[in-house]
Amino acid sequence: MVSEAASLASSKEKLKLSSDQMPFSISDKWHQKSRDWTGRLFFNIASLCTEPACKMHEKNTFLKLARSEPKPPNVTEKLSQLAQKTYLCAQVSLLLPITVFTGTIGMFFRLFGYFTQSSEFNHLKGNLKEKDFPTDNKASIFFLNTCFIGGGYPLTNGGVLPWKSRINQVIEKIEKADADIVCLSEIYDFKASQILYNKLKDKYAHFYLNIGPHFFGAKSGLLVASKYKIQNPHFIDFHNTLVHNKNSNRRGCFAFEAINKENKPIAKVYSTHLEYSEDDSNPTDGEKKARKDEIDLIINDIKNSEVVSPTILTGDLNFSKDEYDKTDLVTYFRKTNTDNKGTCRRDEFNKKLWNQKIDEKAKKENAFDLDHTFILRKSPKDEKKLTKFRVSTKIIPCFDEPSEIKDKEDILKALSDHHAMKIEIKI
Repeated sequence: MVSEAASLASSKEKLKLSSDQMPFSISDKWHQKSRDWTGRLFFNIASLCTEPACKMHEKNTFLKLARSEPKPPNVTEKLSQLAQKTYLCAQVSLLLPITVFTGTIGMFFRLFGYFTQSSEFNHLKGNLKEKDFPTDNKASIFFLNTCFIGGGYPLTNGGVLPWKSRINQVIEKIEKADADIVCLSEIYDFKASQILYNKLKDKYAHFYLNIGPHFFGAKSGLLVASKYKIQNPHFIDFHNTLVHNKNSNRRGCFAFEAINKENKPIAKVYSTHLEYSEDDSNPTDGEKKARKDEIDLIINDIKNSEVVSPTILTGDLNFSKDEYDKTDLVTYFRKTNTDNKGTCRRDEFNKKLWNQKIDEKAKKENAFDLDHTFILRKSPKDEKKLTKFRVSTKIIPCFDEPSEIKDKEDILKALSDHHAMKIEIKI
């Protein structure tokens, strides 16, 4: 399986063009655009074909959730619970034969889309006129891990509702933040990225979708929208570092420079989602090594390109302070968010939702401070200190704290299992 994945990835690289190799003739640009349009069409068809499978998994997860509920005390509630379970069972049974047929077709269309898309990302222009320079000499970035996973996985992996129930509220949160650049992670369903583009295209000038696509499994899940023109966009692939789902996931980092009307960089941004831990409160040595190796790949990318100041690293880094102190982040970067309450409550949400015991020790160890923003303070190229910038990172709440949650309905009001971050840089 590993060799097959490597072979397909190698074949794809031969077909694709890097951002530095993009041709400039009209015919070649047209060819690139037509490939990207066709790739989007194939991925859209694949998403449509796999919808029954996602819906079946979602209904089956709701059925399991219903079964995890304690038995109600009176007859009326018992009958209501039984009717709900029967209805969900019927839906799963009806969707199963459809899923077998359409899911297979969807896999082929995803494969077609993977080889058709012209690069490691899909660039679409929005309707907004490109911004020339930061307002009040401040540039801003919004980051959120959305938990937009297909099927019922948001319920089991994040303790939140499926993405279709939350996407409009997430869009409202993005619009209210009104950041110059939006960086999102866990946008795994292609349809979700299309909805985000359609709803936000009047607010942003450039969109980068379907970053790090996969021929069979999950893409990187990263998405970027920018009011500024972007140059040198590229994807840093973490494939060789992964511990979990190595052959069915393309985790990575999307790097780019936001530029002004004179094509001079305003800021360089690295938006990423590092390897996760099965247990956030007790990460394994392999998981820690994977994240350290991924940080090294990002630092090597900085070394091998022109150093831009400011350079921002933001994302779901999946580690707490004790771990990042042992990486090269300490040597070259300065942390900008200091909120020690943490940004993720996934484990607590899951356990409350599924009637499981909550590990009090994990809560005290602050194991859920997973989302971070750093600014480059020293060049890894020549070890020189860089110009200091005022950077502030504000946590934007996307859920109620577990101590404030009274019942499961409160948990399911959450926009995500992560809080968002808004970063402001004084230019």
